[in-house]
Amino acid sequence: MLISVAILGIMAALVAPSYLSLIEQRQIIAVAEAIADDLRWARSETLKSGSDIAVFFDYKATNLWRYQLIDSTNAILKTVSNVDNPEFKNVSLTENLREHSTKFNASRGTSEGKNGTISLYSSRRNYQLDVVLSNLGRVYICAKASAIGDYHSCD
Repeated sequence: MLISVAILGIMAALVAPSYLSLIEQRQIIAVAEAIADDLRWARSETLKSGSDIAVFFDYKATNLWRYQLIDSTNAILKTVSNVDNPEFKNVSLTENLREHSTKFNASRGTSEGKNGTISLYSSRRNYQLDVVLSNLGRVYICAKASAIGDYHSCD
């Protein structure tokens, strides 16, 4: 019995780091996909409704962030925050969008010259995913340094 417990303890010690790494990957992927989906939705809704939709990013520190989707009448359509979503709280965010926002043009679906990258970092900074927005309004996700899940390297 003692030998079985010892073997179980050794196996748990070997498996725990890979399990934590998998959780870290899943968390950063969830945030990247949520942001990319919301950007894609904002673009398609802009084209469908004929009304501009803006996406504003707000963060006091990289680990306290939120973004909002706002229509042309300044009505908030959606707010996503890492504080309010437990699955997102261990993911940090930075972005290089001009004025921390982008606005989709209703006539063309373009991002009004406010293209850029939203960079996401896992809690231990082992992983980084970028959500890239082009001037044409296209959105894609890529991984920095090494592939994560189905996302290939940005290089």
